Amino acid sequence: MRSSQIFYVILVVLLTSNYAVTQEFEWTTLSPPLSGRYDDMHFISPDMGWAVNSTGQIWKTSDAGETWVQQAQLGGYIRSIEFADSLNGWAGTLGGEIPILYRTTDGGQSWSPVQGLPTFSPRRICGITAPTDSVIYAGGAFDGPARILKSVDKGNSWQAIDMRQHAGTLIDVHFFTPDSGIAVGGAPAAQQIDLAEIRAVIMTTADGGQSWQVRYSGSSDGQWGWKIFFVTRNTGFVSLESNGFATLAKTTDGGLTWSPKSVPNNARLQGIGFLTPDLGWVGGWGSTASTTDGGDTWEIGKIGTQFAPDHLNRFIAFGDSLVYASGKTVFKYSQGNVTSVASHGQVELPKSIFLLQNHPNPFNPSTTISYTLPRNSGDVRVRVYNSLGQSIRTVFAGAQPAGSHSVVWDGKNDAGQSVASDIYIYRVDAGGRAESRTMTLLK
Repeated sequence: MRSSQIFYVILVVLLTSNYAVTQEFEWTTLSPPLSGRYDDMHFISPDMGWAVNSTGQIWKTSDAGETWVQQAQLGGYIRSIEFADSLNGWAGTLGGEIPILYRTTDGGQSWSPVQGLPTFSPRRICGITAPTDSVIYAGGAFDGPARILKSVDKGNSWQAIDMRQHAGTLIDVHFFTPDSGIAVGGAPAAQQIDLAEIRAVIMTTADGGQSWQVRYSGSSDGQWGWKIFFVTRNTGFVSLESNGFATLAKTTDGGLTWSPKSVPNNARLQGIGFLTPDLGWVGGWGSTASTTDGGDTWEIGKIGTQFAPDHLNRFIAFGDSLVYASGKTVFKYSQGNVTSVASHGQVELPKSIFLLQNHPNPFNPSTTISYTLPRNSGDVRVRVYNSLGQSIRTVFAGAQPAGSHSVVWDGKNDAGQSVASDIYIYRVDAGGRAESRTMTLLK
């Protein structure tokens, strides 16, 4: 072989090897159907996980998000989900017309309401954590009162923990062990919760919830703790939601002390997640931002490839090589080429509603919601939720024939009061199916 040929072979090998070594991490958009929002997800392994949304659906993947199977369609808004193992899981809802907690014992193939919950239970289940296959905690609600459900027998029986001594609202709970955990929300407790007046609070317990100690109290009104994320046992973060500014709280000693960090040019933070103690992301109803120095500085930018904004609410990480995020849909951060929605089909139940984007959007003062029903339905409901998930207006309730329909929302709640500028979720239920989307009211 001539020297020039040998050089060429060596060059090809070097270039190929270098490419394999320098493959960059990237965010990709996975393929569960679009919804108003995927509020939560839970993965028990890098490949197997579940996601829930404002449409009331539960979706499962067994191949790292490449394909998804719809397992349930509930009649209300699903806010949280947690699995103890591949068979046993719980889904929390925003209550109202449906039970606050559902259970599966067959990997999500069937779901049933949890029976025999204490009278003193949360009105909504905003966060669930299962530190072992026997111990489960479920907490809520974002609009009070602050309460936690606890089971120590695989979810067969439950007790209620009153958190009102320290908090008025409760959003997320995270337990490292059956006894050691963290809960976040807003304080003080009150009969009527005014989100403009509460302040963020972070609490810890070391005795399974029998007693709690406040570890962080916010200094600004109109702010509350939203989501918890620990990248190591000692290094953790809590997103602090506010309508006017963006802040998170960081701990490096396992939750004993916390320091606030601002995210400039942002607000409405909810989702928070980190791949390493330095590299992380925040998002919510405002912009998505990333940091490479543990939250000291931030850069605004989307992680999704198709949607703006990302509407992030929950992150899950596996080691230092894989992160999932849920929001407008489900996103994945990993190395190399990751299959996206365009490359793989998905298994899903037949749709019964075709819901269009509202028009105009953004809007003021009114907008039209259009949808198509493939068959007659005696129980059609068109509802509007605010960005916290509260049902604020039933625009239509009644029977409708198959075909195209439109309803107008005038920007008012059920009491006839005009609502504020915000992002809203609209949802249509008919014939045991549902679909939802987001819209923006700008005044």
